[in-house]
Amino acid sequence: MFQVYNETGAAGLSVLEAVTDWAISDVLCDVGALSLTLPLDTVGAEHLLVDADRQVRVLMAGAPDMWFVADDDAWAGVSDHPGSELRQVACRGLAAVFDEWFLDGAVTFENRNPGDVVATVFAAGQSAGFFQGVTLLGGGTADASGNPWPTSFNVDYDADKSLLAIMKQLTDARLMEWRMVGRQLRIYAPNGLLSSLPGVLQPGGDVLSAPVTRSRRSVATHVQVAGDEATPPTIRSQALPGRRQRMTLLQQPTDSAVDPAVAGDLYLAAHAAPDVQLSHELADSADWVPWVTYRPGDQLPTVAAGDGVELWRVQQVAARGGVDGVQISVELGSLLKVAEERLADQVAVLSPGVRVLG
Repeated sequence: MFQVYNETGAAGLSVLEAVTDWAISDVLCDVGALSLTLPLDTVGAEHLLVDADRQVRVLMAGAPDMWFVADDDAWAGVSDHPGSELRQVACRGLAAVFDEWFLDGAVTFENRNPGDVVATVFAAGQSAGFFQGVTLLGGGTADASGNPWPTSFNVDYDADKSLLAIMKQLTDARLMEWRMVGRQLRIYAPNGLLSSLPGVLQPGGDVLSAPVTRSRRSVATHVQVAGDEATPPTIRSQALPGRRQRMTLLQQPTDSAVDPAVAGDLYLAAHAAPDVQLSHELADSADWVPWVTYRPGDQLPTVAAGDGVELWRVQQVAARGGVDGVQISVELGSLLKVAEERLADQVAVLSPGVRVLG
């Protein structure tokens, strides 16, 4: 069910009764998307297809509500004939509102954890009249699961930083994770969203198709570890079949205390095998229901990669509905990304003191 709300999500306006096609994309630690196709004269369209900001609430059995913003009067059609023309409406996930307010001035956080940073900026945005009707779970004391934050750091932010940009930077630095649940932003320590599901996805049954992409471009036999200009680079190598490939690893100032040879060996270990990206198109099943039994951040056990049962983390869940029924696809991410995240964690453990984000 698709419901239309006013610009803040506080007042319901109508229910869309004749949506011909829809598509939802939910991405781990990012803004999702919703696409709707509906007749111009369907009930509820008069509240959505207007020159005003709107929010759309999506209701699915057993799943938390999903919220999207429909703004900029963004829709496409052939003509304005009310009896035959369809409109395609593009919406952004509710987390998009975190990109609509920016810091009023430069801000410095000293020896603070990600919960401190996000909670402080979130409160400032709401005090300025933004993010209305959205709540935050997690803060400086603990994350959304009640777990303590493992890392504190120093960071300076310029006045042009939005809350969304800050959260993405903290996520890219492997300092936090986050997701929207209904109208609530939940922030977690790294891998705080991680849960492994029972059972195994079987090709030909649960899995209708499982395209695999492999690339050896990331494989490295030699790495040159470079720091400042006054220090000669360190070269490390590993014996692998195939031709030699050298990469360059630039040590960050915060990692300068890590032995370049150790950093090089960790890098080579993370780039010793081809990158594999795996997707699944899933059958409509009572055992595997998107946003009910699994969601972005969970681990799905599958044999589709051909190496026995392996756990793959869900990076994106997408669903599409229309005259042909409902199709579900799951992006299970990249082995290279997992290896590089592990590399970043290992280097951070070896680095004494605080971490500084630029």
